[in-house]
Parts: sequence; C-alpha cells; structure tokens
Amino acid sequence: MINKYGPRIKREHYVTPCIVEYKNQPIGYIQYYKIQETDLKKYELPNYQDIYGIDQFIGEPQLWGKGIGSIMIRKMVDYLLDDKGAAMVVLDVKKTNTRAISSYEKSGFKQIKELNNDSILMAGIKKRANELFVDGLRLFIFLVLVTYLTIPISQ
Repeated sequence: MINKYGPRIKREHYVTPCIVEYKNQPIGYIQYYKIQETDLKKYELPNYQDIYGIDQFIGEPQLWGKGIGSIMIRKMVDYLLDDKGAAMVVLDVKKTNTRAISSYEKSGFKQIKELNNDSILMAGIKKRANELFVDGLRLFIFLVLVTYLTIPISQ
C-alpha cells in the first residue's frame, strides 16, 4: 500500500488522492488524474485536450443513497473543469453497478463508450447540476503529509 499510495501523497505520481469528509468524519475517497496518452488511445479520446479521470467511493453504507456521492462527484468535476482547465472528465463503471451509474448521471455524466462486456465509459462536461447543500461535506486533496486544499460545498 505504501508503494502504491506513498508517491501519490508526496505528489510524485500523476494521480492525486483525496479523502472525503462528512460532518468532520472521513467517509470516502476520490482521486483524479490527467488521462495518459496510452489511455486516450485505448478509450479513443482526443489527444489534443486535457481530459481527466476520476475514481471514487463512499465507504459508509449508511450514507449511500443520500445524494452525497453525486455532490462529491459534481464538486470534483467542477474543480477539474474550472480550476484545472479540463475539457472533459471521464470514469469507467461496471454495467451492473446501477447505484453508481445513477449517481454519475445525477452528476451530469453520460455514457460515451462501451469498454468491454462488463464496463462502460462515462463523461462529464462543463455543465453545473443543481446541487443540494449537504451540511458538513468537504473534500480534501492531500498534498504533502498533512497539507491539503479544501473545496467547500455550497450553492
């Protein structure tokens, strides 16, 4: 685990790891990364644009189905589009993961490609969805050790 995540936390890797907090408690994880050239080709995406990918989960089952995941994803997409200059944000999901697909669609993602027999590629573009304010939800992007940037959720 240290070999995989240590370089990310130290910003020595192209993937940026993030911890999601709700009411001052860590509840999930999200990471973002600029899609590498080999993956742009694999996904048949344009290689002249800045395209980012995200992966995420909420680890507390009692918080599933409350809209928190949709807000978390939307805030990350807004950050990537507005602050990082992303032209598009993509993610892949298993076709059978209907809960995740629903959350991604609520966050403005659309299916753009079937990747294989069990996964699809979805993309989000610059379009703000109506967001409900969820009290206490914050996204922390880990930089080096304990230093982090806070992205507050508000309307």
